[in-house]
Order: sequence, then C-alpha cells, then structure tokens
Amino acid sequence: MEEITYVEGEASRQTLMKVHHTFNLVAPIIPEHLIPAMRGEEGAYKQFANFPWDPMVCYMLEFPGERHAPAVYIEHGMTTDFFGTGSRSNGYNSMGGVVACSGGIFISQQDTLSSFGYDEDGLEPKSYNQSMEAFNMYLAPLMNRPFVEPSVAIIYSEYRNDFLLFSSVKELWGAGPQIQEGGPQWILPDGWGLVGTSAEDGYIGWLNVINHPIYPEEIRAAARYLLHAKGQLNIPPF
Repeated sequence: MEEITYVEGEASRQTLMKVHHTFNLVAPIIPEHLIPAMRGEEGAYKQFANFPWDPMVCYMLEFPGERHAPAVYIEHGMTTDFFGTGSRSNGYNSMGGVVACSGGIFISQQDTLSSFGYDEDGLEPKSYNQSMEAFNMYLAPLMNRPFVEPSVAIIYSEYRNDFLLFSSVKELWGAGPQIQEGGPQWILPDGWGLVGTSAEDGYIGWLNVINHPIYPEEIRAAARYLLHAKGQLNIPPF
C-alpha cells in the first residue's frame, strides 16, 4: 500500500496550486493568515486550514438535507477563520470547490471540474475558471483580513445553476427573490436573513441594486462575485 504523505503550511498551498496548474485551472487565492494552518495530502486537490468538517462539505453544502447549513459554518467563522477545498466524482464528471470564511465573508463555491480536463468545446474548464476568477477578483481581497466577524454568506453552485445570498445587514433582507414555498428553509444564526436567491421572478437586476456604494463593501463584493461568476459582469474590482 502506498504511503500517504501530508504537507502543511506553504507546502500545502503549493500542492494546491500545482494541481490547478497541471489541469489548466485557475487556483484560489488563499488568505495569507490561513496559509500556516493549511494541511492536506501531497498532490491532492483537498487542502484545508482550520477546517473541522468532512471534506464532502465542499461538495454537498447546498443540498436540501443540510438545513442547518450555513448556520454552523457562519457561526464557526465568527470565532475561527477557515478555508477548505474538496472534490468528488459521480463517474462522469468531477465536482468540487471552496468552502471558506474570512474577512467578514462566508463562501461555499461548488463547480464542475470537467473531470480535471476540458469543457464541452474542448477549450478549457471554462465554468470553474470563471467562478474562481470571480472569487479571486472580488472576494479574496476582503477575505485576506483576519478575524473580521462574518456579515455576508454566499452559497453558489455553478453545476446546479443556483445561489443563495445571506447577510446580517437587516436592511438587505428580501432585496431579491426569496425561497419558493415548499423549498428548504435554511436555519441561520440569530441576526441573519436571506437577501435573495437566483430565482428569476421579476427581480432582474437586483444584484446590481445592492452593488451600490451606499451598501457595505462585503455585500457589494458578493454581488459582483455572483454577477461575474454567472458571466454577467466584467468590471474592475472596487
């Protein structure tokens, strides 16, 4: 049996970068203060920092059965910044992404890894790279601030074409379409509410509305991230 080698700190970050570069994937920018806490298997996509949950969280967080998510993850982020990447295969494609909380932002980003290969056009893993470019451009700069209490939470699933946006800023609750009747009712920490979902029910442009200077930079970053990830925004970061 082949012995598993674990790497830590900068070596863990480097192995994550190498996996991405090998398969022509855009790698996530990891908050600098979390790099010393990183740990994972050498050469593996799965790398973690202060991450106490099963790696499958990085794939399954948005499932309806996870009613308590993101409450437990937001609450953990109120005491400890964390970062994690994880993936799985269904036999046809590989799916994976990032679950992290830092700098006032919680993010669950799931995407198709195209079996660590090419998209349907034979060009590149376009959707994954677009999502990660949005992460790096709009969220990573703010997430590089250590020990800022979370005020924004994003659950984004490219391969399910869906997202949820939560916030502790009460004035933003209900800015976008809400969860449809009969849908999963997410349990949130006290003082948190749903800003909106991806549902198209006449709220076209609501993400652009909250991308206004009157709102906190964390929620504006979240709006720009979602617009960019969905291919609807391509402007310089604030």
